[in-house]
Amino acid sequence: MEAVPARSGAAAAIPVPAPEVQREANRFNDQALQSHAAGRAEEAISLLRMAITLNPGQPLYHNNLGELLRQQGQTDLAMASLDEAIRLNSNYAEAHSNRGNLLRQLGRGDEAIAEYRIALKLKPDYADAMSNLGAALIDRRDHAGAAEMLKKAAALNPDMGMIHRNLGLTLSALQDLAGAEAAFKASMTARIRPAGGAAETHLLLGDIARANNDLDGAMQWYERSWRERPGYGEAHNRYAVTLMVQGRYREAWPHFEARWSLAETDVDKRPFTLPFWKGEALASGQNLLLFTEQGVGESLVLWSLLPELLARGITPIVECDPRMIPILERSFPGIEAYGRANPPHPRFSAPDLAMQATLFDLARVFRQSPADCTGALPIRADTARAAALRADYQDGSGAPLIGIAWHSTSPKLGAPKSAALTDLAPFLTLPGLRFVDLQYGNRAEDRATLKQAHGVAVIADPAIDQMKDLDAFAAQVAAMDLVVSTSNTTAHMAAALGKPTLVLLHHGISPHWYWTRDGETTPWYPTARLLRQPATGDWHSLAETVAAELKLRFPSAT
Repeated sequence: MEAVPARSGAAAAIPVPAPEVQREANRFNDQALQSHAAGRAEEAISLLRMAITLNPGQPLYHNNLGELLRQQGQTDLAMASLDEAIRLNSNYAEAHSNRGNLLRQLGRGDEAIAEYRIALKLKPDYADAMSNLGAALIDRRDHAGAAEMLKKAAALNPDMGMIHRNLGLTLSALQDLAGAEAAFKASMTARIRPAGGAAETHLLLGDIARANNDLDGAMQWYERSWRERPGYGEAHNRYAVTLMVQGRYREAWPHFEARWSLAETDVDKRPFTLPFWKGEALASGQNLLLFTEQGVGESLVLWSLLPELLARGITPIVECDPRMIPILERSFPGIEAYGRANPPHPRFSAPDLAMQATLFDLARVFRQSPADCTGALPIRADTARAAALRADYQDGSGAPLIGIAWHSTSPKLGAPKSAALTDLAPFLTLPGLRFVDLQYGNRAEDRATLKQAHGVAVIADPAIDQMKDLDAFAAQVAAMDLVVSTSNTTAHMAAALGKPTLVLLHHGISPHWYWTRDGETTPWYPTARLLRQPATGDWHSLAETVAAELKLRFPSAT
């Protein structure tokens, strides 16, 4: 918010109050600034409305009120105030920038960017508008444009810590880890520190250390983060995942409980009130409610724990993704499984249910280290359906079937995990093999591009949609001789079914704990081979490694 500048001539159409009235209105505005700084937002809003009553033609008061209302989530009133400020003075750069902030908050990113650009046209050296524009470009994943804007903003206003933090975020996305680290540290020494305090910056510095393969350094930053902000779930969770990727499960599990405080896992919380199972025996007649959390992929990793639970004489009553039910019923005969629903199925209110657990609670009981992994792969596909699909895809050729998947739609991690299908040409162009599309979603354009560039036709089965029917998808995967996939549900399904699986991983330590820190194996999937990019974006090298592997396994490919 702003103090009162010299009176703008653009508001001259409204009668100008007497000087003493103007001074009184200015006093209310100044008091509003003080109240806002002291955290008394409602009082500040009341004072600004008093200022406007006295001097409705002063655009600054409307601008300040609009910004305060935006911060309080009163978006309709905020828009009206900012529109009035701009009506009174169309050349008011600060009001245009604040209107951009409001539009960004409302998810109207393109309009927000347009407002920021208007503000900068009116005031080219306006660092706040540059910073806001940079943040909006980050939202659009235009990291090169964001970095350019934020570097200018940081040079103009080095005291503003949030500019440095946003610059660090976009440089990190551009893989300029040294620049990102310097920007994050600059945000902590700036005169005006970023919102969220040092805890969030420590978290980001931990991520930089992790990306640099410095896991000890990463854990030190994460620990500093939660000590700076006690109970900070994100810091505990990242600390836990960093331990897990190293196989230090026993140390990780207590910190991993913090995942329940994260926005992305909030949807996994269930309304069950039973006590959580920690490995104790159940009395005769008592049963365990077992429910899944997170995605299908992580669930496929953890279903390998179920035989150990059954060996203790505990047959759980399962709540899961409805698409998994036929697979579970085939794999674990006699199990009761119900689709996840809100409200939950009435079975979960039955009196025989004494305790509840997630699949990760089973892991906490049965997996203290990688040595505890049994190598069990209990998931079973429909063998008759798999045989029929195999015959259909081979079409009498007898050629080996290679399933492929290459894309992820994960909002946070999808881009680095995804390859272009043409990147995989070194093995897709091998003779004597038939390639089958196991990628979720409609990727017809990718297949067409590959065929045009290399003359390779990939088999696509429109009758199978894994997003709707996982049981059919499991049979399709089971029909393959081998599967090549980037890190997505296809890789998990193939490895969980015990298929030879070549998993293509992007450069650096995977954010997914089950793919481990390094090496080509994971204790969770004994038939998987992990192939890691030697450099960011280098899918070609991995495709050449796959080609060599396929030539060794299948003489027809040579």
